[in-house]
Amino acid sequence: MAKHSVSNPLALLIGALALTTMATTGWAEVSAEQAARLGADLTPLGAEKAGNAEGTIPAWTGGITQAPANYTPGDHHPDPYADDAVEFTITKANMAQHADKLSAGHKAMLETYDSF
Repeated sequence: MAKHSVSNPLALLIGALALTTMATTGWAEVSAEQAARLGADLTPLGAEKAGNAEGTIPAWTGGITQAPANYTPGDHHPDPYADDAVEFTITKANMAQHADKLSAGHKAMLETYDSF
């Protein structure tokens, strides 16, 4: 059985650089027009700032800008929505009622599991 070894470190380096270059050529780019929308009608991460027409998704107004009163540095961040009431829960039993809000993947999960 033949032993395999790299006898030329330069060849190894060139090969590694070639693989790195090939691995990074698929990066997506954002157009200047899209980038200009950041902070205007889009959040800094590119989501739409506006809420939805039904009012179930509120407009983004800047997110959490300061630590909550009950936060201790080093702890996990407390749930900022702990006081919000649950409006509904979608399960296998009622998913038809909310079908217009579910993706095909959500529907498949609910057909397989009662809830997730």
